[in-house]
Amino acid sequence: EPFKTRSSNAVSETTKMTLGSDFTLINFKPECRTVEEDLDQLVIRYGPVIKVFRIYPTRKKARNVFEDMDDRVSNDVQWSPLGSYLVSVHDDVAVLWGLFSKGIPMLMRYWHRKVKLVDFSPGEKYLVTYNKSEPSNPSELNIFDVRSGRLLMRGYDGVSDVSWPVVRWAGGKDDRYFAMLSKNNTLYVYETCLLGEKPMKVVDDVVDMSWSPTESIFALLLKGRGRQPPKLALMQIPGMVELRNEDLRDVYDLDCNCKMYWQSNGEYLAVQVTCSELVLFRIKEIDIPMEVLQVDEKVLAFAWEPSGHRFAMIHGGEGDQSVLPDVSFYSMQTPQNLGKVWKLDTLKDKQADALFWSPRGKHIVVAGLEGSFNGQFEFFDVDKLETMNKVEHSMATDIAWDPTGRYVATAVTISQEMEEGFKKGFHWETVRPRNPPNGFFIWSFKGEKLYWRSTPNEYRLLQLNWRPYGGSIDEELLKNQEKPIEEDSVNWASEEESVKWVSEEESENLASEEESENLASEEVSENSASEEESENLASEEESDNSASEED
Repeated sequence: EPFKTRSSNAVSETTKMTLGSDFTLINFKPECRTVEEDLDQLVIRYGPVIKVFRIYPTRKKARNVFEDMDDRVSNDVQWSPLGSYLVSVHDDVAVLWGLFSKGIPMLMRYWHRKVKLVDFSPGEKYLVTYNKSEPSNPSELNIFDVRSGRLLMRGYDGVSDVSWPVVRWAGGKDDRYFAMLSKNNTLYVYETCLLGEKPMKVVDDVVDMSWSPTESIFALLLKGRGRQPPKLALMQIPGMVELRNEDLRDVYDLDCNCKMYWQSNGEYLAVQVTCSELVLFRIKEIDIPMEVLQVDEKVLAFAWEPSGHRFAMIHGGEGDQSVLPDVSFYSMQTPQNLGKVWKLDTLKDKQADALFWSPRGKHIVVAGLEGSFNGQFEFFDVDKLETMNKVEHSMATDIAWDPTGRYVATAVTISQEMEEGFKKGFHWETVRPRNPPNGFFIWSFKGEKLYWRSTPNEYRLLQLNWRPYGGSIDEELLKNQEKPIEEDSVNWASEEESVKWVSEEESENLASEEESENLASEEVSENSASEEESENLASEEESDNSASEED
């Protein structure tokens, strides 16, 4: 198996540590959350600080919800998939927080030596912790019960370059099945109610697998045997029922070329079998019909519209940024061509290497992040097939939509390794040619600049993530979010911690203003120093004169 499980004695020992006398379970009731607590919240991480704040658009302010500072420095911070919890990862423990209206309780601690990565199951019942292997120690994987803190499964493996996530959960919120792919291309499928026992199914010669986001259906890319070509198989559990099996005759190297993309509702599956060929499956239709889409150029990026029937792709350019690629939009269902993929439009010569759909569909950000693109963003309305705005955030590395599709955050972040390097004497200029603004922007879905938030100069931003929302989002809910609130009902962030809302002209001049202020303060300091020196000289002369008069 990919991870050899340990004996039950080791499990019970770790469970005792997790629920030891030094810790008490507090207020573990995620169902007490309200809509107001879930939406418009962001978590950021810089240096030893983890901070959560909520944005109030009608007041143009922000309220600090949570702040944690630890000398150990966190390795990671994540929201759970439904937004119920926040987990921070430290050297030897993962800490679970509950963000409720009446306080910020620490709900649970999951002990795991040198833990680096964590991952929740879709229904938030299980937490996976993982530490990468070192020459002296193999990799270790733990699966905990989130509520009780009980260690359900522990395994070891000597693989250091394992793809993350190691545990791949089936779609839906019941958290009933998961799979793990070993280094020798063997797939093991488990049932959570039988953790610690043998896997329910083993499949050999698997290059990759991907679960449907909503059902216990998964797609497999299988190696060819002898003269048989590689295959793509669609399987359903329990029972391992084969729904579809398709030969990939034009594919010679599955490891290099093939990628799988599920639509968020599990209605469609796209498989990129070569650099310029996609196979499209209609999962919900009878016999799962298949269609091949041939593109004349290399496909660089692909993204489905969430809960929709459209997709976008970046193609051409061949990775050479001197030749700009194109961006095309397609639909899986149009009145003129029922049951057939149809091209809607192509945008020529775009500074683009990534695609970010709004969670509610309709709008997309076509982004250029790498190389000479340097933080170019085009906000596009796919319904009207028109550009709403083009903006730039110099050297931006990250972009994230909020769950409502109203706001977009862009930021310049660095890795934990780079942060540690700076502490040892390396300089930012060795990584970036120019020193970027230290913080992030928030934009409207139309690409309008709303505000800028800076972080302390001694730290660089490491992470930025919106809080997910597990419920349904409709127009009535959004209207309630826009209602005005009483000034005294909210504990606003202090002036130095509050979000600074700016106009478009102001935001463009923020960096230059800060630089001018710094120069001005330096001049004031120099002037005050020279004035003090002049006063000292004058007082010395007066003393000398008075002394001579006395003589």
